[in-house]
Formats: sequence, C-alpha cells, structure tokens
Amino acid sequence: MAPANPQAVNKWAGRIVPTFLAGTVTYATYVFVAQICVNFLLKGYRPRPGICAALLTIYFILCLFMAITYGRLVYIVTVDPGYLPLGPAAKRHSKATKKRSRRNNGTAVRANDALGPEYPSSETAIARDDGPDSPGLELFYTKDIFVCSQDGRPKWCSECANWKPDRTHHCSDIGRCVYKMDHYCPWVGGVVGENSFKFFVQFVAYAFFYCLFVVVVAAIYLSEDLSNTSELNGHFVAPISFLAPLYCLSSPASAPHDETISDPEVLSERDTRATRTFAILQLAVGRNPWDLGAVGNWKSVMGNNFLEWVLPIKQSPCRNHESHESQFETGRWMEELLVEVGFMSEQDMRKPLPFSGRKLKGPKPAIMEKSGVAPAITAECIPRNAH
Repeated sequence: MAPANPQAVNKWAGRIVPTFLAGTVTYATYVFVAQICVNFLLKGYRPRPGICAALLTIYFILCLFMAITYGRLVYIVTVDPGYLPLGPAAKRHSKATKKRSRRNNGTAVRANDALGPEYPSSETAIARDDGPDSPGLELFYTKDIFVCSQDGRPKWCSECANWKPDRTHHCSDIGRCVYKMDHYCPWVGGVVGENSFKFFVQFVAYAFFYCLFVVVVAAIYLSEDLSNTSELNGHFVAPISFLAPLYCLSSPASAPHDETISDPEVLSERDTRATRTFAILQLAVGRNPWDLGAVGNWKSVMGNNFLEWVLPIKQSPCRNHESHESQFETGRWMEELLVEVGFMSEQDMRKPLPFSGRKLKGPKPAIMEKSGVAPAITAECIPRNAH
C-alpha cells in the first residue's frame, strides 16, 4: 500500500477542521443562549432579564463578526489563495507524472487526487531557465528594486519552475509557491498569504474576543450555580473545555505572523541612467527592506482607516504591485542603504525609522568591484514551512 501523500492529508485535514469549528460554535451558541441566558438568567431562581439581553447582544455581535470574517477567509483561501502560476516545465512534469501513475495501476494517482493535476511533486527539482528571454523575467526587470540571488537574477523555485516575486515562498505543505506567504493554517484549510492575511488577522481578533467572552461568562455563572446547588451543570463546563484551547490558539501572542529572520538575501537596484543595468546590493542582517514601521506595516495589510480594519471587505493595500520602484513599498532601511552607496542624498530620505529608530550594529558595506557600489544583506520575511 502506497504511503499517504502529506499534501493530500493536509488538504483533507483542512476540510475536516473547519467542520469541527462550525460544530463547536453551534454547540457553544446552544449552551450560551438556551442554558445560560434562558434557563439560568431568565427562568432561574433569580431572573435577570436586563443582564440576559446585554449578554445576548454582545454574544451575537461577536459571533456574527467572527463568522463573517471566517467565511471571507475560507472563501479567499479556497477560491483565490494567491498561488504563483506553475512554469511550463512544471506543468509538463505534472502531466508526465500523472501518466506514469496511471500506467502503474493508478496507485500514485489515488494519493494525489485530492490535490489535482496542477500540484507538482514535492520531489521535483527543475533546473533554472537562464535564458535572457525566460518567461516571467520581465516582471522583475521593469522594477527598480527586486530580491535576487548572488548572480543578480531573481529567486528561482525548482519545484514550480518559475521565478519567485519578492516575498513569495514555496509552501511544502501544499507544494506551491504563494505570494507573501505567512503560514499553512489547517484551521482555515489552506495557506494564509498576501490575499488572505488581512482577513486572517480579523478572524483571529474576533475569535479571541468571542472565546474570551464565552469562557468568562460561563465560568462566572458556573461558579454561581455551584454555590446554589451541589449538582454540576455539564453544559456550563463544556464551553470552557472546548473554547479555552481555541482562545489560546486565537490569542495575538500565539498567532503566526510575517516575521523578520536572519536569512541573507540580495537586492538588485536598477540604475535609471542605463537601461536594464542593475547594481547588486545587500542590507545588514536583520534589516527588512519592506519594514515601514509599526503604523505603515499595519496600514499596508489592514487598510487606511478604521472601517477597513474591522470589516472584511476590501483587500490589503499591499496587493497593489503597480509601482515601478518595487513590488512592495520599501522602507527606511532601503533608503539608508541607497544613501550609503551614493544613490540617494540624506536630504531626500522621507521614510520613518522602524521600531522607534532602532539601529542595528554591524560592519558598514564595502565597495564591490563588479558594480562599484556597496553590497547589502536583506533579512526577508520567511514564514514557517517555506523556502
């Protein structure tokens, strides 16, 4: 019997977990409305209709916003997850693999059916297309700044057989490159990335307050019920048992996020005085070229006003890649690098310092003989289970 395909397992788990969550919230609603509010607060030994009405109002507001953001999140993750298209070589490899699988009595096909034919094998390693007219290179050469390898070419994914745009990473859980990937989340059944991260943050926030509210209310009235009767009401205990772990998982401290780590990358900066001529630069380790500061980072993902922050309607502003400078807005660290290599004057610096002006210690860049500019190192945001 062929071993289970991890990618197929993840896909099925992503379908089961949302069903479990829906069942948990449905039962929690029954307990909160019928057992706590109606039976205990309205029909109990000391009726409190005012408190009951207030609790029901708060509960359904939180539950409604949590359900809407979760539905929006699952829809985006399912319909528009933000996968980088497969290159021609990866598509050919996928078709050839399925044909070989069918000839082998369909064993491998059954293991991969859940993924569909567009998913390449995780064992695929397709050589980089170094031709000057390689499909997809025009996306990078029309920008002033892009992440590149040591030779100045953009990053290449050997499994998807395509050039990786800035902040794009290959997810080993699904076998595809994802734009601005953050992490694979079984709670929503897919990858949280550029298209869905805003709605993920909104869902985590609403789920956090929903779980906190239900657990606290259930605990308060469980304590009151025990003080008046020696019999333990199992319905009061159930929400605490089910939702307390979900509360911990949805807390801001435990939620995965796009974090900066010390992984050296290279940036390529175009000299506007010469067509298609680039200088290879490096940022100091720990400096993220797209760090816009706390406020700028928040607005680039969540939007520019309060309504965009709380309502799951508009997409993140960072999805707009029409700028000729870079696929994402660059921050103060990039400006400091350009000043160090002589591409910008200090008077032209406009971006705020990230993290309240925190500066990193390290050697200043030296001049590269090849390009005549200083090298750089950028610590790009690389999420878990990605490369």
